Amino acid sequence: MKTSPYAKVILKEAEKLNITHKKIGTSGSAFMLSRKDKHTFIYQSLTEMIGDPAYVIASNKYLTSFTLKKHGFPVPTFKLIRDYKEALAFLKKHKKIVIKPLSANRGKGITIGVKTREELREAVNFAFANTKKKIQSTYSKCIIAEKAVPGDDHRVLVIDYKHVFAIKKIPAYVVGDGKKNIRQLIWHKNRQKKEHKKRIIIDEGLEHVLTRQDLTLQSVPDEDQRVYVRRTANLATGGESRDITDKLNPKIKEMAIAAARALKMPVAGFDFMCRDYTDDKGYFIEVNPIPGFMIHRYPHFGRPRNPAKVMLQTLIKKGLL
Repeated sequence: MKTSPYAKVILKEAEKLNITHKKIGTSGSAFMLSRKDKHTFIYQSLTEMIGDPAYVIASNKYLTSFTLKKHGFPVPTFKLIRDYKEALAFLKKHKKIVIKPLSANRGKGITIGVKTREELREAVNFAFANTKKKIQSTYSKCIIAEKAVPGDDHRVLVIDYKHVFAIKKIPAYVVGDGKKNIRQLIWHKNRQKKEHKKRIIIDEGLEHVLTRQDLTLQSVPDEDQRVYVRRTANLATGGESRDITDKLNPKIKEMAIAAARALKMPVAGFDFMCRDYTDDKGYFIEVNPIPGFMIHRYPHFGRPRNPAKVMLQTLIKKGLL
């Protein structure tokens, strides 16, 4: 099994710090790091600094929102949903909502901007179809509904409660030329070479997004018309990234650090929704206990950052390496 690219970016920095590594198992993501007489285990960016309770909370979108709200951080209004009837009551109250599985990642099963009963039924079925079967039994038959909040999607990464890195995430899209259909535009964009750019995959989720725009893969967008083929800004599905670390409002940085402390997560990747990242308003959407560092190390636009080095130095400082 090849080494996961998410782990590789950390191992590359480990070698520069004279930290040796040994693969554990066959996943290509788990390693034992060693320095002098110190040894520590990592799984991609997950380290021994994060305990079980924090991991369980961060792995469940409902528990994450509940915990952040309890500590006074801004989150969208949310509700645990067991069936379509409960989801419909939530939609009637909030008019425009988001439906998502409790624990799926990379945007799987998420529907944004649900407004009608027909959209809701599709969104509920889509979320349940992408619900992991092995999540905590208490929530195994539930999904989550959130009131839709305005803004763009951002990743705010906190390390050691002091270092903050920020990225603006842009959902996968194509730009029309008045001649090619959407399938052809996707094929053409996938052929364009850009370092660490993921391909746009045509699947049920992509077609679901197009349908909600009254489009199909055979539709021909007008010249210069931008068509988003994903609603979630995820790099794994062909999204793009722009580094905004130096421009992020200091109050958002402080809030992210405080939220990481509340969750007891020395390494925390927050999804933060806001209209203007230079302002101080926005909402925490969720937190990733195993945040990818490649999005910061190799942004498509803006200055590259090196959170892997900072994390390894933190492990050394804490005596784990």
